[in-house]
Amino acid sequence: MNRRWPNLCKTVLGPLIAGISLGMTDVRADDICKNGAMVPDEYCHFFVHYGPENPGKLDIRISDALKIPDQDAAKTRSIGLIIAISKYPLLHADIPAAAVDGQRMADFLINGQKFDEVILLRDQEASLDNINYFLKEYLPARGTMFDKKARLLIAYSGHGRFGTQNGNSDKAPAFVLSNATDIDGSKGMYEMPALNTQLNILAKRYFHVLTLVNACFGSGLYGMTIGAGNSNSYSNPGAYAIAAGDDKTEVYSLEAKRGSVFFDTIIKGVTNGVADERFGKSYMVKVDGKKEYYAGITRTLSLFIYVNDQYSDINEKLDEQGKGLHLSDAWIGATEMPAGPGGFFFINEPAASRLDNKTQLAAGKAGEFTNIDVASFSIDKSAPVPADNQEKDNKSIEIPYGPVSAIPNRPDIRIFKTPEIYPIHGHDISSNDGEIDWRLFQEKSSARFVYARVVGWRGPDSSFKSHWKQLADSKFDRGGYFKFDFCRTPEAQLETAKSLLPAEPKMLPPGILLVNPEGEDTIQLNCFKKSGMANARNDILRFADLIYQNYHKTPIFYGNHNNLSHFMDSRFEQYMVWMGYWGQAGVKLEGRNPWTLWQYSGNETVPGIGHSTESEVFFGTEEQYVQFKAGENNVALAAVN
Repeated sequence: MNRRWPNLCKTVLGPLIAGISLGMTDVRADDICKNGAMVPDEYCHFFVHYGPENPGKLDIRISDALKIPDQDAAKTRSIGLIIAISKYPLLHADIPAAAVDGQRMADFLINGQKFDEVILLRDQEASLDNINYFLKEYLPARGTMFDKKARLLIAYSGHGRFGTQNGNSDKAPAFVLSNATDIDGSKGMYEMPALNTQLNILAKRYFHVLTLVNACFGSGLYGMTIGAGNSNSYSNPGAYAIAAGDDKTEVYSLEAKRGSVFFDTIIKGVTNGVADERFGKSYMVKVDGKKEYYAGITRTLSLFIYVNDQYSDINEKLDEQGKGLHLSDAWIGATEMPAGPGGFFFINEPAASRLDNKTQLAAGKAGEFTNIDVASFSIDKSAPVPADNQEKDNKSIEIPYGPVSAIPNRPDIRIFKTPEIYPIHGHDISSNDGEIDWRLFQEKSSARFVYARVVGWRGPDSSFKSHWKQLADSKFDRGGYFKFDFCRTPEAQLETAKSLLPAEPKMLPPGILLVNPEGEDTIQLNCFKKSGMANARNDILRFADLIYQNYHKTPIFYGNHNNLSHFMDSRFEQYMVWMGYWGQAGVKLEGRNPWTLWQYSGNETVPGIGHSTESEVFFGTEEQYVQFKAGENNVALAAVN
């Protein structure tokens, strides 16, 4: 055994790659594999999966992110390149877990992520020539074919070499190939800095590039970059790498049959829908206030945070067991210059543990939606799981592309996508937000509109006059909302509204906040009980009518989904809905009135306001937003009727 073995990792894996080149070698007519791959014959068998060139309807999560309105799957391609090196005959340092990683990642990409192409290079087949062919010829040319709409994931599992630049030697960190003979030599080494350069070139050809690095000393691949991207902004292009550890420590496999800790954690976190706390069940469909279906995504930064959280838990157990091992934190960095604005994402089904017993998963209804892929991958099986070829019912539902809140001709089917898919964002503010730094808010915020509370149950909001004046001088569209008072007549509430909120042609439609007083306010609850539900609903509708007559704009009813469900019946369908739903429980609102505004969070960090800002999205397009501001009708309902 090489006595300088400490420079190699004693356990598991390493990552990856991403090659570059200006173009693929000219492909002759006979250079097409039986599966359709456009490569010379000697490379055909490396494709463990090659899907059709015209695969039909694209998963809505991918078409939304890549901005492909017609959802034509032929306009994009998800490609995986996996390098798994478990055998090192000349170094006598085999890594059985790397073989497991290679197979599991292939199964995961094919059956779990529905990738179109998966290339797997194992052991001696992962030669320098073969790697360079795919990195420098095939992948760059393939990306160019899809007009920067393709997605690329590269994963490497094998040994890594420690780099030294201490004045006495200048040895680059490297990924170790199967034919390596000397850890200090150049044969069988793929230097990490060279990979960074190649990844930067690939980033110019793909929408997303994600490199997963689980080699010892793997973060040695990071180079210098400029700019600051957001690897969680999945609807924007970007290229990132996640390394299992830093550039000075080893990485581990604790259970060879599950592969490396790194890849095992990633596969489990994505497959089980728990790696992205916020977007793990971000696509939600509510049918007639009853059945719910979910699909989710896992973003790059969220996955990185999840991996480190899992590492912390594992380290605690290792300490308790006295193993003498410690996982160093995973690293993340951009692999393009300048850094792109976004990052890669995985599709997933949400964790069953996050859903109540009555909630039905989209996974359980494979034929229910025509454009959400259902995973047939199991984390407990290393062999590929056959894909579900069941034909979908011709009555299946297709989720529309882009920003929507319902399905055409089916307003009872409400749609909630990730907030990022909705281009028009806003906030609502009140005295609860304290002092606002308006200069900073205007400078940093991309919001289009702001609603300010006019009056609450305790009377006029103490900050409203100041907020309204500041908004008048700002770039934001402004509107006001009133909290409905069960102790006052609609006419009295209108007089208060008129005295505080002037009628202006450019203002947004007035909002009416509905809150069930039970458990909130004893005085309001007593008034509500005295009136009764029927009279309360009549008074709410009367107030809405008076507001419309005074401000000449259709009001919008605001409240969390529980409160709106409590008060609204079919008579409210002429009015718009501003729904508060933070994704933690099922939406209870029934009926046929889709949301116009969706308050998706009450704890967003907004520069100038604070860390607990209520934030909204508008349901539709710019044209529909103009209609909303005009306030002539229920614009969301009109969009699907």
